[in-house]
Amino acid sequence: LPKLDGMLERIQELAGGNGGGLPYSRGGIGRNAFPETPSAGQTYSCGAGGVLAELITDSVTLLLPATREDIERALRTLRVWTLIAGHRGRKGNPDSVLRAIEAIAAFAAAHRDDLLELDVNPLLVLPDRAVAVDALIKTR
Repeated sequence: LPKLDGMLERIQELAGGNGGGLPYSRGGIGRNAFPETPSAGQTYSCGAGGVLAELITDSVTLLLPATREDIERALRTLRVWTLIAGHRGRKGNPDSVLRAIEAIAAFAAAHRDDLLELDVNPLLVLPDRAVAVDALIKTR
């Protein structure tokens, strides 16, 4: 495990974060999951991340496939979206968030037959980009 020493700090440095990805400092989407349910099919769920995930219930679920407009409309219902779009002089990059979620959704669709679960957490939202810091992918 010596090679792992300092890895988290390096990842945080590369992501431009302070390790928390706290929505009040940068904006964050804490959960991006694509579970498939027998009755609904493939769905997409996401919500506030960081400390906000513990303080407020702020999530949305979409049936896939979804268009960029569907995704944006759903994300705009999240309270955390205000932080991403800009609040008190701080702003994330909403277009980067949409592009990242579109890419994740496209991956889920392309691997639909083999994908059991896809969880991207967190998706850090920075002023110039969105960074998927970690992901869990379960296949059949």
